[in-house]
Amino acid sequence: MRKTLSEYMKTGSVRTDYIAGHQLILICHNFFVCDDVTVTVEVRRLEMDDSDNTVKEALSLSRHWFEYADWQKAFLLLYQVAKLIKSKGRLLNFIDTIYFYEPQTTVQLAHLVRLTKRVVLSLEPLDDMEVNVVARMLQLISSTFRLIINSNELNTLMDIYYETMVNELCDILNKLNTEWEYIPKSQCRAESESCLNIDNFRNRLEQMSVLRPQGLEHINNWLHAHWKLSSCLFYMGMGTARRLHPEEGPKLIERSTFSMRMESFDLDQDRSIEFQSADSMHTLIFTDKLLDELKRRLRTDEVLISIRSHKQSQYWWYPEQESHTQVLVVNAYTINNIWKKSQEVAEPFQYISKLKMNFSEGDSINEPSRQIFNRGIDFDDPEEDIENVIHDCVYTPLEVRMYRTELFGHSVLGVTFTQADIDYCVLIRMTNIPELNEMERESSTCLVRAGVLQSTTLLLRNRCDKSKPVYIYLRAANISEPWNNFFHSGAFFAFTTDIRSCRIWNYARPEPRWQNFACMPELNKSIYFGIHCRCNYISDFDADGMPIIVVPMNLKCHLERPIVGQSYQIIIFFFSLASFVIIYIFYSMQSVSDWDKNLYTELYPIGGKCYRGDLVLMCTFGGRYNAGTSANIIFAFKFSNQTRDIIVYQDPVVFMLVLMLLM
Repeated sequence: MRKTLSEYMKTGSVRTDYIAGHQLILICHNFFVCDDVTVTVEVRRLEMDDSDNTVKEALSLSRHWFEYADWQKAFLLLYQVAKLIKSKGRLLNFIDTIYFYEPQTTVQLAHLVRLTKRVVLSLEPLDDMEVNVVARMLQLISSTFRLIINSNELNTLMDIYYETMVNELCDILNKLNTEWEYIPKSQCRAESESCLNIDNFRNRLEQMSVLRPQGLEHINNWLHAHWKLSSCLFYMGMGTARRLHPEEGPKLIERSTFSMRMESFDLDQDRSIEFQSADSMHTLIFTDKLLDELKRRLRTDEVLISIRSHKQSQYWWYPEQESHTQVLVVNAYTINNIWKKSQEVAEPFQYISKLKMNFSEGDSINEPSRQIFNRGIDFDDPEEDIENVIHDCVYTPLEVRMYRTELFGHSVLGVTFTQADIDYCVLIRMTNIPELNEMERESSTCLVRAGVLQSTTLLLRNRCDKSKPVYIYLRAANISEPWNNFFHSGAFFAFTTDIRSCRIWNYARPEPRWQNFACMPELNKSIYFGIHCRCNYISDFDADGMPIIVVPMNLKCHLERPIVGQSYQIIIFFFSLASFVIIYIFYSMQSVSDWDKNLYTELYPIGGKCYRGDLVLMCTFGGRYNAGTSANIIFAFKFSNQTRDIIVYQDPVVFMLVLMLLM
């Protein structure tokens, strides 16, 4: 019995391949019983002119078919129009036509996703205004997803169509991830800290304030499209939860910019879960308490966990070295519920992000006491021309080197020593006022062995919300060690510094802006296995390791070689000397007598004979520059039976006054 093509399409799924005027049709029943049927058809290629009038007429005809619910013809025509969209004007008319008809079924949703992918490929490369219009199509996909989920019809779409829709959404995400890496450098200030990459949402509001208005609009458009696409992928996971079961194993999706893994778990059988991403860069840790909480709050035993891992470098402006940043999107689904990202969990959720794969970490080392790891994760080896690498020397056993940097809130500072000629005592202290006597406490310092066969990393965590200054002290561990070999060249050491942090990202309403909340990095696994974070949300995360520059400090007024013991002796000596001088001057001023004091007298020869016993006295007032002063001189003459006082005062006209008394 012959069936028409429309009858075959009503029966089930149809997959077509054109073969010389014949159509090969795969007919599948709802119970997945399939058969191949060859049907003779008239195949005709439809070519459209690349003109505005042709596009306008095609869109008008599509609206007419949408109005009469002939969506099959409308979508076929829109596929042809999507290939001709090369400008923003055509894209706006195309979007208006799509919004004229509101999809309500899963099949229509699949067609809408395919149209969106076709538009994105036609507009390649995307600019910030075009991506803002594409966000409207993503908004329509998201609202259609939500409508279908609310009507409980998400599982009505056949698996082959659903898989195609999932792959096309992932292709759109991969394309956006590739496109939005670029921001014109003209939008940045001269300082590298102000240059903002789209993928770097850290302190976004503060950093974006330094950009020009057009740069701000550019970034907002990309963020808006990113959020709409994330919403589509968020709802897509529920369809997978209804199709993927615990006994089927994980589902993996690989793209050039991200990888996704989805797996269903039976919470009654799994007491704890360590869930690894598809690229092996992330490990999620669900403890038994956290699984019990999910089971209780989701009211089901079967949960689908989805993890999407984005590996990207956000600090592309840093000279000669890129930092490592992983963006991690974690979702939990049931067949009829989605875990809200704003819900806080009582038991912390943990994840480990590996910043770099290093398979040589487990190589054998001729040291039996050293612990060997089969696989290690560490940071980039320091290079000679990197600003965050310190090369320095100490010339005496008592010499101390100090370095200063800033540690962000809820972050970990890593100091990795790569070379040391001798054993060093290292102290990393977070304080506003550094004190050298802290180096004298043996329990407060860490020991870095000479040679450093394997990089030694010291970590310091800032539990505060704001950044704090950090000081790094370093000096020889063995003060009594002979210094003959290092007397001229000094004992060399080298270390590199970096900051490790992890955050949660939330999209705030009503204004489109990102908010981040810092997670608490753990220290127990942050040396060899990346960044270990603990958060109270199951949401979007990132883990970041970026280089940070430390500034060498010269203690004691820029002395090149400060010494702990002698420095305090010099300070005490100068303080004592200054105190003694001040006390001496004070008491000297107190010992000065009153203004009236005895006048020094001397005999004045007159050159001639004095027959009557004349006594000649001469006193000199200031005169000239000192004229006009009020000083008086009192002469007291003591006789045998009396005392006679004569007051001599200054005459401003006469410079010298001679008083002669005849006795």
